Amino acid sequence: MKSQGFSDAVVLGMGGSSLGPEVIGETFGQRPGFPKLHVLDSTDPAQVRAMGDAVNLAKTLFIVSSKSGGTTEPNVMKDYFFAQVSEAVGAGKAGGHFVAVTDPGSSLEKVAKAQGFACIFYGDPTIGGRYSVLSPFGLVPAAAAGVDLARVLDLSLSMVRSCGPDVPPQENPGVQLGLAMGVAGQEGRDKVTILSSKKIADFGAWAEQLIAESTGKDGKGLIPIDGEPLGEPAVYGRDRFFIDLRTEGETDGSHDDRAHRAGKSRPSGRSHRDEIDRPYRPGILPLRDRDRRRGRRPRHQPVQPARCRGGQDQDAGVDHRLRKNRHVAQGKRR
Repeated sequence: MKSQGFSDAVVLGMGGSSLGPEVIGETFGQRPGFPKLHVLDSTDPAQVRAMGDAVNLAKTLFIVSSKSGGTTEPNVMKDYFFAQVSEAVGAGKAGGHFVAVTDPGSSLEKVAKAQGFACIFYGDPTIGGRYSVLSPFGLVPAAAAGVDLARVLDLSLSMVRSCGPDVPPQENPGVQLGLAMGVAGQEGRDKVTILSSKKIADFGAWAEQLIAESTGKDGKGLIPIDGEPLGEPAVYGRDRFFIDLRTEGETDGSHDDRAHRAGKSRPSGRSHRDEIDRPYRPGILPLRDRDRRRGRRPRHQPVQPARCRGGQDQDAGVDHRLRKNRHVAQGKRR
């Protein structure tokens, strides 16, 4: 796709599967020699029109993202921009400006083939939309934007190993975070305030959806709060749990001071570390812990090869990288 000289790449999607690509686009920005990544996850006419005005349709790649392929919103957006691109470059060439990311056998797959899309990337049906950023739903937009996928996958596999079911709870960052949030939630601190530094400011919106949809079951759950200006301790009740995110090297003395004081607005002056160091309580661990006790081990799903024009696998290199890294990970930890 880089060789075709696209100036922009627009993801057309809705919900969890579009939030990951949006974070990627906002965090990494435009890479030299690659298109600028945009995400359109709204059918509001003003926003759709604004997106069309912001890009050169004749030099834009559209990534139609829908797991089921039958979701109304991305299909409507696809129809609108397909008609617009057809007017700009001709009906016979419009398909070359579109790729699809969808599960095998979906209605979108059939439409993409009929309209001559440049490529179809297949997702894994077992991966939910909000967890799909390391599947083609996140990797295809990232690749289009020039993100170093090998680096991303290497770092991701490092965290997979660190959070694996064979890692003791006291050494497992995923379990530690889950324990802290679980204990805090049980004691009434169910408002998770997400503070993100400037370089990753968009991450909170994605984490907000992940936390709310994943824990909000059966009338229970944690309420994430993103984008709220950090105030003085007096403005907070005793129902807050603070998460402060930043990249290495980012410092903000004023922010750090306020975050430290806000974090002290806790009963009996307890710290997060006091809660983390409590005795191991299996009842509030993630469901994956049950698999650990049963001796099961997580699988890292490789990207499914995509069948493209000329019978070439456009993401075969990514698939090979995933399979290779999975083998290395298993050799090191398992």
